[in-house]
Amino acid sequence: MASNALSSFIKHIPDRPYCTDDLGSGLQIRPKATALQRVYLQPNGPGMVWAMVYDVDRHVVDPERLAPVWEDARLPEPNFATINRANGRGHLVYMLDAGVCKTSAARLKPLRYAAAVQNAMCTALGADPGYAGLVTKNPTHDRWQTWEIHGQGFTLGELAEYLDLNAANAKAYRVTDGEAHGLGRNWGSTPEPAEFLDGIIISLLLSDCVGMDYVYIELWSTNFPYFDRFTENLSHDAEQLLGRKTHKSGYTKHRRPESPNFL
Repeated sequence: MASNALSSFIKHIPDRPYCTDDLGSGLQIRPKATALQRVYLQPNGPGMVWAMVYDVDRHVVDPERLAPVWEDARLPEPNFATINRANGRGHLVYMLDAGVCKTSAARLKPLRYAAAVQNAMCTALGADPGYAGLVTKNPTHDRWQTWEIHGQGFTLGELAEYLDLNAANAKAYRVTDGEAHGLGRNWGSTPEPAEFLDGIIISLLLSDCVGMDYVYIELWSTNFPYFDRFTENLSHDAEQLLGRKTHKSGYTKHRRPESPNFL
């Protein structure tokens, strides 16, 4: 039987999440029941964050000391970890008792607080700061070793108790308005649109299964600060990829969604 936290994770998966059995083959949109049979799936919808996921690119448990990474970081135990059986790396998942709204209608102060907590935890864990959080290892799939640790969700305040977010460290964890709306995406450190496109958008568009509409929705709903010029100064590869996709979707370069109806 799934723990309370794992049940909450499953409950808050979008009704039609992105999922795949092979990241190299691209993502597909499928009903939740189908997605739960895939190796990777989307944990959060575009407007709410219930699962805070951290990508640990080293052993989740040190093989010599048998100490998990959160103990070294002096952080609370995650609700569960999905671990690669081959190399011991994995995703750590902290479930929130109350989801964080990250649409343009959300209040900025709670968003900034949530983004600061997430960034600070990522730093403390030594997790991959480039992990966008679009899909995670499916904890119900046999490919992964799922370590269910406890079932109690967290409040942001409870997580913040383990972090130093006072004025002395404000600079280290300060987030921009755009980064706050883009909880889980480090907009604040994105220097140029081309770098962002090459690193994130291209990875989404490599498969015909992922359309440009998703990219526009994600950038618009998270207040991506370069939206009005994100098709300018692209690399040759990005320009070609964008051209192929926009030809299919009828998108006109530089068009911006005009209202939330686009979502």
